[in-house]
Amino acid sequence: MKFISNIMDRGSDNKYAELTDADLTSANTNQTVAFVNVTKQEDIINAKEALNAGKILVIDISFIQSNGLSLEVVYGEIQSCVDVNGGDIVHKENNDIIVATPRGINLSRQKI
Repeated sequence: MKFISNIMDRGSDNKYAELTDADLTSANTNQTVAFVNVTKQEDIINAKEALNAGKILVIDISFIQSNGLSLEVVYGEIQSCVDVNGGDIVHKENNDIIVATPRGINLSRQKI
């Protein structure tokens, strides 16, 4: 860290504080990303419970057509849970992933 700090200070009046291990571990966050494979109705229920608990979800829907579930049903169930919780949801067309967030976390629709 000292080496990086020295490089950044060259030719600049800005001073950067060094981060210690204590600084890195003191962040208090309860946000967790959970990965869900939806293969049956029970998986949707578990995903909604996780979303209600404040988890950010990455939902794999690649298996739904082979087991009788439809994209409309899965997306509708997750969408209604997101609406109740005030979160956000994104599903890119022709993609097998839905991302859903709890209240306070928005998803950008802009590409980087």
